[in-house]
Amino acid sequence: MGLSAAAAAILLKKSIITVRAKAKVLGHSFQTRAGNDRLSRSIVPTYFFDTKDGVTVRDRLGVSFNLDSEAIEHSKMLAGEMRLKGPIKEADLRICVVNESGHEVHVELVSPEAVDFRTRILPG
Repeated sequence: MGLSAAAAAILLKKSIITVRAKAKVLGHSFQTRAGNDRLSRSIVPTYFFDTKDGVTVRDRLGVSFNLDSEAIEHSKMLAGEMRLKGPIKEADLRICVVNESGHEVHVELVSPEAVDFRTRILPG
């Protein structure tokens, strides 16, 4: 049995708990914000990591990062962790990074086949 969007969402939540614990040990702050108010503003922007495989599973917590690029790197790390957990059930499983304004700033493909296809250079 492979990893579905719902299972990926659970994995993301566990990953956030792990990162929060590591940050605390290192003396760094790691903020998440619960709630449904994606349109509210904060000093440090909150990014949401929705999973999609035809059906969207919304991230209700979100994680605060200073820059879009930090949130994008986080999505790449999460996708890598998902690949290591086992076979991906859906070929189009992806993590969508959404900012507080509701704009999708990045899409990270999780399926190794999709990643290989996206990065493959076709002969000229």
